[in-house]
This record gives sequence, structure tokens and C-alpha cells, in this order.
Amino acid sequence: MVLRYVRRHFKPLLGIKGLWTFRHTPLAMYWAKLALKDMLVETVLKDENLPPDVTNAHWIAHVVSYAGYLAKIRYEGYDTNDDSKTHWVHFCKDLYRIGYCADNHLPIVPPLNVIQQKQEWREWIIKRVTGGYTMHALTQQLIAYDNDTQLRKGTEVEVLDKFSISRMRVGYVKEVIGHRVHVRYWDTDADDQDLSNSFWCHEQSDAINVVGWSKTVGHAISAPAGYDPAEIGNSSVIKKNPGVNIQVGMKLEAVDPLKLSAISAATVVKVLKHGYLMVHIDSAGHALTQTYRGVESDANHGNNRFCYHVTSPLIFPCGFCKENNIELQPPIEFKTDNFDWNEYFKATGAKPLPLKDLEKEVIDHGFTEGAKLEAVDVMEPNLICVATVKRVIGRLLRIGFDGWEDNYDQWADATSCDLFPIGWCQLMNYDLQPPHVENQEPGLKPVSPGVKRIKSKSGTASRSKRQSATSSSD
Repeated sequence: MVLRYVRRHFKPLLGIKGLWTFRHTPLAMYWAKLALKDMLVETVLKDENLPPDVTNAHWIAHVVSYAGYLAKIRYEGYDTNDDSKTHWVHFCKDLYRIGYCADNHLPIVPPLNVIQQKQEWREWIIKRVTGGYTMHALTQQLIAYDNDTQLRKGTEVEVLDKFSISRMRVGYVKEVIGHRVHVRYWDTDADDQDLSNSFWCHEQSDAINVVGWSKTVGHAISAPAGYDPAEIGNSSVIKKNPGVNIQVGMKLEAVDPLKLSAISAATVVKVLKHGYLMVHIDSAGHALTQTYRGVESDANHGNNRFCYHVTSPLIFPCGFCKENNIELQPPIEFKTDNFDWNEYFKATGAKPLPLKDLEKEVIDHGFTEGAKLEAVDVMEPNLICVATVKRVIGRLLRIGFDGWEDNYDQWADATSCDLFPIGWCQLMNYDLQPPHVENQEPGLKPVSPGVKRIKSKSGTASRSKRQSATSSSD
């Protein structure tokens, strides 16, 4: 149904053509060798093309193009100039190598109009497929290999405390789906099905770390009595400071962790070890009581400070927003229509965090404005939604959720493990939240039917954006 929405409202279908763009997803490493244009495949014949009294038949098709995990195919025997004879299917779910049906004793039957046009279709199709290339026989094994993880149910981890984002919290892995980890907090019951007592994130996310990470970098953590893990030695899980002089009070620009559509003026309030730092968001709304996931807490208790590493792609040198025509949320005490960092520094004596000295890696990521994808709603991370790339600034992306207002957008790095190609949810059997569409067609339902969006007292959009949760989250 989501695919039908995309086809109808966004023609031609816009998708990231190469899975290499999403390096954390299955088959990304091999996509260029697996997903070949004009490749011949076997696929289930759609009911409207079946001859009378034939069921569960397959036929030969060739791949016209790709969008994420989706493949546009055309049945063999159809006019190659007639685009109406093409349709989209899932590359991993709906297509099989030539020979699959013979190996599994399944009937190969052409569409009815092909039979009418080609009386000797058996001889014709044998000639057509002879010498052609088809799907790799190990495609499904490669998917299983790429989905393998070291995390197992019950593994102890340190994960972001979503009720107080200035600290981590001990948790235990509840389940893993496609490297996305469902963690329950240590002080909740193992059988508790309440999503508010657990947290979803990708295993490569900065929001989840191995036991001992917090102690090693000096980060606050909520843990059981007696929790005293050893510090982590020389390990790749601990990032390194490339030599940036970090001092308390220095200024920067940062993606607001509580309002991901905004980039705000920020201050270093604590210097941790190994280049990690605690950042205070200085814009309006963070000096007062915050509402995060429906839970009110005083700003001094942890919801206006967030840990970033100095190399994080979501923090920027002062002046980044102005250089790239992005609206900066200025410090609350210096709110003007034309905020200028130089004037601010003269007036306050503050200094910028020297991030301009850092050379952020320039990557050929393949994202373009208008491209469709599936994206985690980081404020409700059990939800993955239909989304669109709205803006591309180097490796920085603005992601919009289809059918939702701009204040629900999220800034994300091009390497973010919260972004997935079209078809990822279908591959993982994970519910994809459909777009919120006015006057929607039958079969498409908004994620929060009949629920009006509520603004908090501070003017920030309520984080209860959608009420329904994925069935996979239970």
C-alpha cells in the first residue's frame, strides 16, 4: 500500500538507486554486482495475467531499473517500449534466479497474451534465457550473513536514557531486527511490554555502547547498585580526539536533540575524556521545563544537555548555518532577527569551539533532494516512516516525514544508521508507517488516525507524534 502511494503521488518513483548509499544495510557491499539491469529472473505471475485454470504460476521477467530494494520488472514477451507493462516488486522477496522453478517443481507459464502471440513460446523462452545473466544463487545467504550480529537476547549494554538524555542507562537486549536493537532498561520488568520502558536504536548508533563505555569517557549513567565495570582499553568503540582544544564555555552550533528539525546555538558545559563533550542547547525552550516523550522534567535534571563527540557530524562551527542558509536558533539571551556570532563574541567574551580546524570527510553518498527512503523517527525510534530527502548540504541531510509538517523534520548525516532504502522494512518484516495523507485512498491509513497534533507550552511540537507502534516492537 505504501508502494502504491509512492507510485501515485511521486512519479517517476524517486529512490536511492544504489544500496551502497546505506552501508549498514544487507547487500550494500555487493549491490553493484548483484543488481544488474536487464538481469533475467523468475517471479510469480500476477493473477490478471494468468491463463484460465492456472494458479501459482511463475514466468520470466527482466529488471528494468532499481529503487532501494525494489526492482521494476517487465515480463518477457511484452513490448519493451510499453512502460505500462512494467511493475515494481521486491528484489529479495519476489524475484528468483533462472532455474529456481525447475529445482522446486513449480510451473513456468507465460502471461495469457504472450501465449496468444507466441505459439511456440517454450522454444522462444529457452533461446531468450540461454546465455543471459540472472540472480546470484547466494543472495539469500548474503542477506543472512549481513544480518548476523554479536548482540544476543539478554546482552548487557549501556544505552541512552530517553527520560534524561544527559546520561546513559544500563539495559539488556530484548530483540534484534536487522541490526536494530530493542533494549529494556535495567530497572524495568523483563516482561514489561510498555514501550516507554525500553529503547530502540541501531547497534552502530552513538546511543548504545558496550559495558564500561560511560566509565571510560566520564559520562553519567543510571545503573544497578554495585555496577562497576572495568574501563575499556584501546578499542575502536572509543573515539579519539583529533587534537581539538575543548574548553568549558566554548560555543558551537548543534542539532537540537529534542527538536531535530532545528540547529541551535550551543555551549560546551563539560569536557569528558577522549574528545567527548556535554553540550547545552542555548535556544529558547531549553532554559525552561521540557516535555520529552510525554514526561516533564526540569531542564537542570538532564534534558537540555547532550553528549556529542568532537568529530560528530551533527555539531558545527559557529557560522555554519549562515554559510549554508540554514535558520539558526540563537541563544535565548541574544535573540534577534539577524543574530551574528561576531557581535555575540564581542558582547560576551565567549570563544568558539575550533571545529573549523577539523576536516570532515567528504563522501560521495548518492542522496539527492526529492529521493524517497525509510527513516527512523528518532523521537519515537520504534517507528520507521516513509520519508523524503528535503535538502542536501554536503553530507548533511534534512529528512521530512511524508504528510507531516516541517517541524517534524530531522537533520541527519548521510551515514546515519537511522536511514534505510525503500523496501528495508518489507525485507525485515518490520511495520513501515505510511504517510499522513489528506483525503487518503482506501487502504492507506494515517499513523495516528483522528489525533490532533498538540503543541507543548514551550511551543515545541509534542513528541507523541504517532500513537501506533510497530507490531515488531512488542
